[in-house]
Amino acid sequence: MAQSKKDTLLEHLHRLGLALGTTLDLTHEARTFVDSLMETLSPKLLALFIADNEKSYLRLWEARGFTLPTGVSVSMGLDLWRWLAEQGAILPSEDNPCRCAFAISIEKQVLGVLLVVLPDELAPSIVEVRSFLETATNYFAPILRNIQRYQRLERQLEVQLIQLQQSQQRYRQLVESVPNIFCVLNPSGEIVFVNRYVEQITGYTPEELLGENWWEIFYPGEEYAQVTRLFQNFERGDVKNYEMTLVTKSGEKRVISWNSVNVRNAQGQVVQIIGIGADVTERKQSEIALRESEEKYRILAENSLVGVYILQNDRMVYVNPVMLQLVGYTLEEINKMDYTEFIHPDDWEVANQLKQHLLEAAENSASKEIRVITKDGDIRWIQVMLVPITYRGEPAIMGTGIDVTERRQLEKQLLQAQKMEAIGVLAGGVAHDFNNILTGIQGYAQLAMAELQEDDPIAHDLEEIQRAAARAANLTRQLLLFSRRQPMKFVSLNLNNTIQDMLKMLTRLIGEDISIQTKLSPDLWNTRADAGNIEQVIMNLAVNARDAMPDGGKITIETKNVQVDTEYCQRYTYARPGKFICFSIEDNGIGMEPNVMERIFEPFFSTKAQGKGTGLGLSVVYGIVKSHDGWINVDSKPGQGSIFSIYLPATFMESIEHEEKEIPQEALRGKGERILLVEDDEAVQEFTARTLRRNNYIVFACRNAQEAVEIFHKEKGELALIIIDVVLPDEKGTKLVEQLIAENSCLQVLFISGYTDEKSNWQKIRGRGYSFLEKPYSVVELLRAVKQVLQ
Repeated sequence: MAQSKKDTLLEHLHRLGLALGTTLDLTHEARTFVDSLMETLSPKLLALFIADNEKSYLRLWEARGFTLPTGVSVSMGLDLWRWLAEQGAILPSEDNPCRCAFAISIEKQVLGVLLVVLPDELAPSIVEVRSFLETATNYFAPILRNIQRYQRLERQLEVQLIQLQQSQQRYRQLVESVPNIFCVLNPSGEIVFVNRYVEQITGYTPEELLGENWWEIFYPGEEYAQVTRLFQNFERGDVKNYEMTLVTKSGEKRVISWNSVNVRNAQGQVVQIIGIGADVTERKQSEIALRESEEKYRILAENSLVGVYILQNDRMVYVNPVMLQLVGYTLEEINKMDYTEFIHPDDWEVANQLKQHLLEAAENSASKEIRVITKDGDIRWIQVMLVPITYRGEPAIMGTGIDVTERRQLEKQLLQAQKMEAIGVLAGGVAHDFNNILTGIQGYAQLAMAELQEDDPIAHDLEEIQRAAARAANLTRQLLLFSRRQPMKFVSLNLNNTIQDMLKMLTRLIGEDISIQTKLSPDLWNTRADAGNIEQVIMNLAVNARDAMPDGGKITIETKNVQVDTEYCQRYTYARPGKFICFSIEDNGIGMEPNVMERIFEPFFSTKAQGKGTGLGLSVVYGIVKSHDGWINVDSKPGQGSIFSIYLPATFMESIEHEEKEIPQEALRGKGERILLVEDDEAVQEFTARTLRRNNYIVFACRNAQEAVEIFHKEKGELALIIIDVVLPDEKGTKLVEQLIAENSCLQVLFISGYTDEKSNWQKIRGRGYSFLEKPYSVVELLRAVKQVLQ
């Protein structure tokens, strides 16, 4: 019985295969497919869904056993059984074997879905029936795919036909409206079609030209032979874009730029030539004139001593060799760059404003100094002169650029030097009077102290006066050190020894939370320097480093020999070539911003809180180093510490470093020596005379050179020492001394002065071997100086 059912199904499959595929009508084929299944199986319900072309939804194409109209669409992926139930279809339970669903697919592409509810009597043969239905859908799937492909091609063909008709219409409108010659020629050159624009260019109407030979009409004489050769090349496909000069109806010659294409048949033979020609006569004439003009100006620009460039659409469309050398880029590199890529970010706004003003015709020209960043990363100052121009038909800006980096550096250095010099002159100018005043204040306080008992309450006040005077004297001294007006004694010095001698003192000064490390070159060259001033430099830099590390840190002091070359001097214009010793002090503190670094050597400039410093520490360093013919390099970044590097000229003389023997306090009293004191300041004279007399010296005091000579002669020259101010109201101190020594060669000399500049005659005094005591001086300093001279 089962075998009979199977045979029946196979027979129906055979008939179905014969019935399907006879047409390309989807409705017919779908109905044939469904009717065949209905005839064979008599299902209670049958629904055939077919996917749309985009496979986004399913459409109910054929339905049996329920009243829902065909043509209804549902989304792909929807549960179709549930959907049918929602539409009112009566369905068996999900586990009923008579409820069957089959995907109609080819190569995993779903073309449709078949839902079938079989009659209960087929349940015993459900396996054979399901196999039949699956085979039936496999028969129907390729039929369905072919029909869908056909329908898709049919729709595409309809669209293409419409588009072709529209294109032909547009093509004709375009050809007739385009301001160019449009022509179609056959292989022999006869004109098949030409638009009406040809009349504007050649003077011939299209009617006059149709059927005529294009080459013979427009290229008579020698031109025809050239055209013939060109046409032969064109037939081979060698020529597509070219310019030719044709002769118009009136005999005028016009230059036409052609774009042509060959139309070939299936055998590859040229059957038509389509050409579009634009009249470029005026353009060619302009190009020739422009080329000649550009060549002339290019020669000027290429040989200019200044940078020349043209800026257009934010690109450098022309750059001369000088400008290329200035920025360091090649022409190929610079042509690909936006102009802001080599302008310093801080100058972008200025550069853009200049560009906008010029392009908007707000200004006829502009000049500005801006910074550029070279390919190597250097920052250069360029003075640019800009004018708006039209370049190749578009707005542009032509600029010239001159590198003014060195000039600006020199101006800055000159301004700084002038500022420093002005402060130095001011400091030197007030030093004399100020030092005289301080000598009196400090001296009288010391004399008064000597008269008091240890427990006298006034003693504390006098001590405060002395401390204030000492601070004022130190402030004056630092100003004079900065202004390079402090007398100095140069000797051959080895800085390694100086640094080693100072380490204990520096350790106490810096504090326990900061370590000091040294890297001293064992073969360090000597330098000619004032030992005291160099110690001042080291101490000031160490204190500056300490203040930059409030939470502790490390100071590194390093020495080394340096051979300075010309390349280094080009980078640092204040340097000079030669052999130098370099000592540097490095900290790992807070570092400095660039705007702070620019001002660190200015007197009284300080970033410290009020009352935490005078702002003279680094200024003094600057002054001392300059007076030693050296220079300072500073390297610092915020949060990365600072390095101060001092360069001093090397010398190869043996170092001379010795300390003068200290005279004990009790040995400072005199033995009745006779002293001539010449001092025009009353307070200084009185203090000095009283101090000497209290310490067993016989003093003859006077105010000027005339009085001094009178006393000298009155005492018959029997004097052991003359203490004399360098500058007197009526005579130079040095001249008076020479006069008196001529009469008493045993006379010892001690010069005193509040001047430290050229008025002090310091070099002359030292050259003659005279001793010198700088104001302000204390009681002990005066007595010690007198004792040293007399001994």
